[in-house]
Amino acid sequence: MIAATAFWDKVVADRAAQILVYGRPMSVDEMLLEISQDTKEFAAIAFQTIDKKALDHKIKQRIEGKKYGLFRLGDGRYSVIPLASDYRQSSARAAA
Repeated sequence: MIAATAFWDKVVADRAAQILVYGRPMSVDEMLLEISQDTKEFAAIAFQTIDKKALDHKIKQRIEGKKYGLFRLGDGRYSVIPLASDYRQSSARAAA
């Protein structure tokens, strides 16, 4: 159980980091495309298949636990705190 939790924490943390790198919210379908085949195969053997339903559920669990700054937008995509709706990428770059 602890190994599964750690595995899913890593998968979800990587998705949150990916949202930051891309600088925009992402759908679960988009996130699934970014998960390596090796990770998907490992999950299927050791824990459970990584599919849209499983990934969405694991992200929601971590949102409830207030992990990784993730939140769900009204259109179903996910974002992270630094990319809140009033976040302006150009303003952030200018300030840097």
